[in-house]
Amino acid sequence: MNKIKLIIAREYLTRVKKKSFIIMTILGPLLLAALFIVPIVVATQTQKTMNVMVVDDNDFFINKFSDTEKTKFSYRSGDIELIKKDALNSGYDAVLHILKGTQSIKTNLFFNEEPSMTFNSNVESQMDKLLFDRVLIDTFNIDPVKYEQLKNLTRSSIANIKIDATGEEKESKSEITRMVGMFSGLAIYFFIFLFASQVLRGVLEEKTNRIVEVLISSVKPMELMM
Repeated sequence: MNKIKLIIAREYLTRVKKKSFIIMTILGPLLLAALFIVPIVVATQTQKTMNVMVVDDNDFFINKFSDTEKTKFSYRSGDIELIKKDALNSGYDAVLHILKGTQSIKTNLFFNEEPSMTFNSNVESQMDKLLFDRVLIDTFNIDPVKYEQLKNLTRSSIANIKIDATGEEKESKSEITRMVGMFSGLAIYFFIFLFASQVLRGVLEEKTNRIVEVLISSVKPMELMM
């Protein structure tokens, strides 16, 4: 048992005294957080204003897209090939071609530079909302404004309230708790992986040293020099 303690102490001190171990212990969680945060920040900061030319074969979406800070819409009708070439060569970032259809509509987006995911989701959400409103009117004869008002009137929400041992009630932030739990789980996984690799490296190092010791002790000096 004493030998095991000595081995553990020796391995622990050997690993902990290494600069790489200390640096990774400090920087590991920061690098893990940066792995998730940096791509989101970069995608948000580098998103430029998109000037989009809309060509609608249905004549339904004309002048119905809402401009945002990062997306500006213009509209034309005619031959898509001519409009596409003219628009992309005259300063527009993309051409949105809405093919003819009723409820399930296919759309082609032509561009020179890849647009951001935020742009695609914005266009898709606006199209879905406009199509949904059209179905409400044409199929069910329901006013979309009244439908939204009805949704707001019938909307429900749940407040999580925790009661402690003293009977005091306090609102619980379950979303924050879940996020903290998720990041804590990732941090634990990262630390287990890091320390397991350190242990594996120590075992391989010891095995290599022992093999060398056996080889040295089992050969003659002349054989070793040769």
